[in-house]
Amino acid sequence: MSEPAENGAAAARSLVITGVSTGIGHAVAKSATAQGWQVFGSVRTEIDAERLTEEFGAAFTPLLFDVRDETALAAAAKAVHAALGSRTLHGLVNNAGIGFAGPVLHQPLDEFRAVIDTNVFGTLMASRAFAPLLGADQTLTGKKGRIVNITSIAGRSGNPSLAPTSPRNLPSKACPR
Repeated sequence: MSEPAENGAAAARSLVITGVSTGIGHAVAKSATAQGWQVFGSVRTEIDAERLTEEFGAAFTPLLFDVRDETALAAAAKAVHAALGSRTLHGLVNNAGIGFAGPVLHQPLDEFRAVIDTNVFGTLMASRAFAPLLGADQTLTGKKGRIVNITSIAGRSGNPSLAPTSPRNLPSKACPR
């Protein structure tokens, strides 16, 4: 993330990071803004949007959406496009994710579905929403951006108590480079 900005501040590197309220997403946003990147970070509450805007300053733009909401994702992509103008987005970090632990036979199906919808479909939908800005839209100027998918070690362990979390690795396995 330490590449210099192209052509000064007007062309600062830009990232969309899903799930920046806490954890890895927050750490990536903190590091990126400190290095001069423009970060567009997804949050699910106005309170988190205000807190992170205060913490990260002008280099941070909150995007209020849940990765399971296609309409909200489309609106967020439109807002990022408006901010970038004719320039490409440099990266998308698919970080948003949830996990529930417990015996799969006793886990409520709505919890199981929420994990799959967030970790698998949310990653896919965010990638699709921001793909045009990453360079799939060839009318934009700049280098094509990259997608980084943050996944869980649970996908490698096969632990039955982490069954809904394990498929989180599917999108990154199915969509390498």
